[in-house]
Amino acid sequence: MKRIRRDFRRINVERMMDLSKMIAKVVKLLEWILALLLFLSIVFILAQVICRYVLRSPLSWTEQTSRYLFIWMIMLGAPITFYRKNPMSFDLLVQSLPAKFKYAVELFAIILIILFSMYYGYQAITLAAKVMGRYTTGVEVPLTFMYSSMAVSNLLIILVMSDQLRIHLGMLKKQTPHQNYGQ
Repeated sequence: MKRIRRDFRRINVERMMDLSKMIAKVVKLLEWILALLLFLSIVFILAQVICRYVLRSPLSWTEQTSRYLFIWMIMLGAPITFYRKNPMSFDLLVQSLPAKFKYAVELFAIILIILFSMYYGYQAITLAAKVMGRYTTGVEVPLTFMYSSMAVSNLLIILVMSDQLRIHLGMLKKQTPHQNYGQ
């Protein structure tokens, strides 16, 4: 029976490592998508400038398309920020706490981010469903496509932060928090 438990734990650890590797690959894919969106946005804005000031015939779709690309870039960049563990924060107070409290505050922050992303993602899905069948003026992109960027972003944030939560809780099982956080 002990052998079965030990094998089961080993399999679970391997699966969790696979999850971390999968998240790393998703983040790498997001980085490539963001690079492509940025390139397209630059090309569209450059085309707009050339057409407006050189050819004296501005394009009607480039400004709005660039704006929508920018929205998607922001939304897809948020999970990468959380993956790299460098969102904007005021950590002066947290850094001055003892290691045990620092660990607790960081754990609380991770849980809070997951809960907020779940709520925000749900609201984004609700909003996308409400505007289904409507299109933007100008380029006539479905509004659902625009609002789904928030849902996709929050789903990815939940995935990234759940893995960080798993790692954080794993540190609690392996050792006391102050052993892992340098003093």
